[in-house]
Amino acid sequence: MYHFFHPINSQENILQNISEYKVYDEFNSKDNCYKYCNHCKDIYIFEKEYPGISNFCRMLVRNLYEIKNKNAGKNRCGYLYYWIYENAWRVFGDNWNKIHGKVPIDRLFNIGYEIINELKINECFYEYDTEISLEEWREKKDLHDYFNNYKSIKEKIMSDKIENQKYCKYFIYIKKLYKKYIMKCCKYYDKDSYLNTCSDYFECDRKYHPENFLSGLNCQMDELLHDSNKAVKNTRIEEQKNSANFNSEISTKSLDSGSTQDSQESIFNELMKDPFYISSLGGFTLLGTFMVFFLFYKVKSF
Repeated sequence: MYHFFHPINSQENILQNISEYKVYDEFNSKDNCYKYCNHCKDIYIFEKEYPGISNFCRMLVRNLYEIKNKNAGKNRCGYLYYWIYENAWRVFGDNWNKIHGKVPIDRLFNIGYEIINELKINECFYEYDTEISLEEWREKKDLHDYFNNYKSIKEKIMSDKIENQKYCKYFIYIKKLYKKYIMKCCKYYDKDSYLNTCSDYFECDRKYHPENFLSGLNCQMDELLHDSNKAVKNTRIEEQKNSANFNSEISTKSLDSGSTQDSQESIFNELMKDPFYISSLGGFTLLGTFMVFFLFYKVKSF
């Protein structure tokens, strides 16, 4: 059985105390699983090679039936998808990236597809990708769980101020994932208009930025500042600062005059708080390049 390491322990994970997040405990329960033994009869021959695959199959079938019975479709299907990946990793472990197209994994997931078709819960259809690494799967799951429980997290923060600071590590971790995935998932046309290409696990609306929690939790700001400065180094600030559009955006921030270093830090901190600026910098540069070529062409033609 494959065991996981996670950078956030259960005491630091604010989601552990949120009711909706406990759906994973329900999915992992062995209750009533043996009612579905017959559905998994073609899986038992693989138990010796892949211990736990039989239980995984029975729980998968049971969970699909319970989603149907509770009429909990779309919301629970999102959690089920990441639960499936977690249990697949537990069963297949280091063999995960070698089993694509092999009989055990195909037969297991085909049983799930048959149940989904039978119950007509199409929102629970899933695709398995054996190319995905454990780290990438875990990061997407953690982002999915953060965004889907955002409202409950906010309510808990407001009602439990004494315990809040122990969750700083969780929000710092989520912030790192947020900055890692926002440029991949969100294409911004303006501050409030965007295309989300990762809607199953990411939200592009700026109200979900984890900075909103960190700023009110009295966390260790030295660690947060170091994190922000490190991320800034990975952006193409030097290339962008010569862009007229970029300078126009910065000027609207009404930065106070002062030393060059202080001014730069203010710019960086402002940018890191607003995902719109981060995600749109590349678009501004590309647009500026097109404009230069267009003007050059017009002058040459004239």
